[in-house]
Amino acid sequence: MPQAPGLWPSSVSPRPGSPGSRGPPGLASPPWDLLRWRWGLWPGVTLISDGAGGCSRFWLVINEEGNMVTARQEPRLVLISLTCDNDTLTLSAAYTKDLLLPITPPTTNPVLQCRVHGMEVQGRDCGEAAAKWITSFLKTQPCRLVHFEPHMHPRSSQQMRPVFRPTDQVAYSDASPFLVLSEASLEDLNSRMEKRVRASNFRPNIVISGCGVYAEDSWNELLIGDVELKRVMACTR
Repeated sequence: MPQAPGLWPSSVSPRPGSPGSRGPPGLASPPWDLLRWRWGLWPGVTLISDGAGGCSRFWLVINEEGNMVTARQEPRLVLISLTCDNDTLTLSAAYTKDLLLPITPPTTNPVLQCRVHGMEVQGRDCGEAAAKWITSFLKTQPCRLVHFEPHMHPRSSQQMRPVFRPTDQVAYSDASPFLVLSEASLEDLNSRMEKRVRASNFRPNIVISGCGVYAEDSWNELLIGDVELKRVMACTR
């Protein structure tokens, strides 16, 4: 099985006139706009869009106790797509009417104390309409949608895995903001599978072409333009 490495940005040196960051400040991750612009110049590197400008991990589904709800507990969550268009967030799923929400929830909405892998983190509630939409689609338990804002305190990646640096921080991701997979590794896996799988089954942010099978497992650094990413650990997926 491919052991797609989790990557962490070690340095980002923006070129003059390059786009600025849209992601929340304080997180030790490179600007998504800058990376998308930069990677577009390099053959063999594909940035996989999540439909939310790379920022889908700044939204979180929680249960009534404030604990994270993921596809591990609710497999139907993978059927929900999230897209951003200007200032509108859209939740979509098959046979379900789309729900349109403001990307930034009103400041009158409460800030909730949440837990991701048992670690405390805040999130602003996205409102009753979002809660009812997700709860109705999952049909198992009451859920709510929360959003991570720039002023909120992120989680420490090192508390998830000791191999990370004390300065590495994430919002709602497990531990690392980036996951890389090569097309060669995926093709090798599919050559031994009865039913083919896609890159999306492993949910990478970055797909590499033009390298050897499982070559990404041995890379300690990935340099794309002047954006340098460091390999921290292999992902069990």
